[in-house]
Amino acid sequence: MDDHDDQHVDADDSENLDVDHEDYSEMDDHTDDIHGHEAVEMDRVTSPMQEFSMSQVGIGFAVLAVGLAVAFAVPLLAA
Repeated sequence: MDDHDDQHVDADDSENLDVDHEDYSEMDDHTDDIHGHEAVEMDRVTSPMQEFSMSQVGIGFAVLAVGLAVAFAVPLLAA
């Protein structure tokens, strides 16, 4: 297998690829750029520090009850 097939590139052919990496620099997902409003508002609050109301607690318990019913009660009743 000495001839090179241009239509099929294996992982071992990486040194044979002619790619200009500068063309793909804008597609980098791992950037730390600060854009617009983010430069002004840098105050970040994590979830455990945020206040919540009793109605939000009630909604959370209702979602928990429905989730437990779907996960455990329905399969037990179907068996």
